[in-house]
Amino acid sequence: MKLLTLSMNRLELARLQLRKPLIVVGRSPTCDVVLRAQDIKPIHFIIEWIGNGKFNPKAGQWSIVDVSNNAEAGEGLVLGTNPLIIDDISFVCIESGIESTEVIGGKIIEGLSTNEAHVPDLLEFVQVRNDSGSIEEVRHIALPRTAKAQSLSKEFKAFKVEKSTLNTEHLLNVILDELPGAELLLSGRKIDPTSRVPLGANDFLQVKWNGRNFYLRFVEEVQSPPIPRDFWGDPLLKKLTAGVALFLLALFLIHAIIPKPIAEEIPPVRVARVEVPAPPKPVIKEPEAKPVVEEQKPAKVESLIKVKKVVTAPAKAAAPKVVSAPKEKPRAGLNIKAPVANVNTIGILGALHKNVDKGQGIRADKIINNGLIQQAVTGKEETRIVITNPPAGVIG
Repeated sequence: MKLLTLSMNRLELARLQLRKPLIVVGRSPTCDVVLRAQDIKPIHFIIEWIGNGKFNPKAGQWSIVDVSNNAEAGEGLVLGTNPLIIDDISFVCIESGIESTEVIGGKIIEGLSTNEAHVPDLLEFVQVRNDSGSIEEVRHIALPRTAKAQSLSKEFKAFKVEKSTLNTEHLLNVILDELPGAELLLSGRKIDPTSRVPLGANDFLQVKWNGRNFYLRFVEEVQSPPIPRDFWGDPLLKKLTAGVALFLLALFLIHAIIPKPIAEEIPPVRVARVEVPAPPKPVIKEPEAKPVVEEQKPAKVESLIKVKKVVTAPAKAAAPKVVSAPKEKPRAGLNIKAPVANVNTIGILGALHKNVDKGQGIRADKIINNGLIQQAVTGKEETRIVITNPPAGVIG
């Protein structure tokens, strides 16, 4: 098994197994090898496998490329048994027989199959600022199943990718239509930007745009084993369970000790039913037919006495009785008796009476008396007109 050791000033910083065709080294936690040293960028080096055909770490060679500078890195440097120093970091590729043995290597070699090809599961997207070198966004996105464009960055919605349908070797296409002036570096080598940039399983793409560096590559999904849980091994759960059990037991005992009131049984109400027979219906006797008695008319008896007619003389005309009017004192001032006049000829009634043509008068058949006329009007006594409702009759 080939191992790569990284050291600085004869101090070993990291050691990794070369079991993937693309390895990223840098300060970012997303890198395969994390270096905590001075002047190390978030993504500093990439290590690629060089060979023909299917990936096989036992065959072929390995090259290292510095992608920390803004300029083009160019061709990579081939790793060998001799130390290769880049930015004060020494890279040495060695053969280790211990880690290639399953019995001795143990967990290091467990589940490792070097003959199988690298199968990517997720797309890794890292966004880094150029001025400060801080990591702004890291996302791991599942491969899209449709050809619909999908945005990667939450800040820059114009950075999109889509599923590649024409070429089976490439998994995704990076869309650059909405990224004017973008620079592309594929594994440290500058390429000409096009509207669609293909991205394969073993490619490492760097996009420089708008003061940011965007890094894209495919990684395997790491599934951590589930944490075994022992319910009765946790002391907190034990105490909590015991406390709840004691509390429920105390409630049960208290409920059992307290005497319960005995309810008196009330006998059901006895209802007596008295049935009274209905009286017999009276028999109505038909009246007996009475015999019809014929009345005898009295016979006419002629009177033998002759009645004389009495002739009376007409009565003489008598003089009318004259009743002398009582003597009254003449009234003066406001006490003078007002002359009696017809109310229909005075005031508004008089004006209306003059302007209205006289018809046939008021007749009983033309008045619908619904309580309108309550009192008659005469000229011999003081009278008044009372109208409770508007007239509903016809006056001709």
